[in-house]
Amino acid sequence: MPIKKDLNSDVRQDGIHVATGFVVTGSRQNNVVASDRLLTVKQASEKTQISVRQLRRLIKAGEMPVKRFGRVIRIHPKHLGL
Repeated sequence: MPIKKDLNSDVRQDGIHVATGFVVTGSRQNNVVASDRLLTVKQASEKTQISVRQLRRLIKAGEMPVKRFGRVIRIHPKHLGL
């Protein structure tokens, strides 16, 4: 029988679930909201029809707020206007 892991065990202080990239919200912080899922640069590029290269330029210039997990970059949909 597989062991069920509590989602809150991997939630950082800023409310990001490390394994899934979800933003955890709610007073108890166990409501993982699918619409708040962080996007990769490629996913953000596809949704906004902006090239990956241009998004990376915006990120480097500090014009696009992002979450960094080491070398991994994730973008919140609200910063894309979605």
